[in-house]
Amino acid sequence: MAIYRHRILYEKGVITKLAFKFSVSEATVRNALRYSTDSKQAKDIRSEALKNYACQPTKIKIEDGIL
Repeated sequence: MAIYRHRILYEKGVITKLAFKFSVSEATVRNALRYSTDSKQAKDIRSEALKNYACQPTKIKIEDGIL
């Protein structure tokens, strides 16, 4: 069974814009887009990035396991 890590791909400048919009640090936005955090704020940041900033959801294969 493959294990995947979800991420959101973004273009240059999106992190700064989202940080300004939500009044948070750029690190907070990066962690939200990496799914490192799962708070309400992180979900709002991800939703905004996908809807209004042309970001793309993706999943990265990190491991193949055998059941």
